[in-house]
Amino acid sequence: MAQFERLEQCGALVAAEELRCGRTYSWVAKVRTDTVVHGSIASWAQLNASFLWKDRWAGDSLVLLPRDRFDAIVRELGSGNIREYVPFNSSRSRASQPESCWGMCSPTSICRCAHVLYYVGRKAGLEPRYHSLHTYVQRTREATEAYQVAARFAALSGRLRNASRNDRYSMKMLHNFSWDDLATANRSVQRYGTDGVL
Repeated sequence: MAQFERLEQCGALVAAEELRCGRTYSWVAKVRTDTVVHGSIASWAQLNASFLWKDRWAGDSLVLLPRDRFDAIVRELGSGNIREYVPFNSSRSRASQPESCWGMCSPTSICRCAHVLYYVGRKAGLEPRYHSLHTYVQRTREATEAYQVAARFAALSGRLRNASRNDRYSMKMLHNFSWDDLATANRSVQRYGTDGVL
């Protein structure tokens, strides 16, 4: 979840800009860099600040957060959660999972970033609601290819999941692979399709 550490760093930049211009923002928009946004907010002044406003596409490609809650949320997500990572343990209940995953892990949804953001947002008093903006992802050719390989391999892992393969075949792990790793993963998928062996 290094993205949350970067989000906290963005909060420091927001604060520095507020200090520079002598004004305080009302809202902070968390937007994925590959996201295209359509539409408009009719009245930012009338937007309910008791909600965490999320998009309908992925739930966290465009999130609107009230400025007065932003710092507490990103601190808990970033530096407030720096501890040794302990992976999901299928022998334990969901409620007793490691704190490093905010108790949000499950065998099929490993610390999904959107769910974690909503969970921490609720702790700060914000309920998730859909905003009226429309979003879609505009990936580069290379990113599209990498995602397709990761998606195929992650889908394959659903049929092969066992205790020794959870981490290796998770979508989140594949997103962090190098190009060489992805090429190796792709060859494994092709070989599995041919002879059923990874």
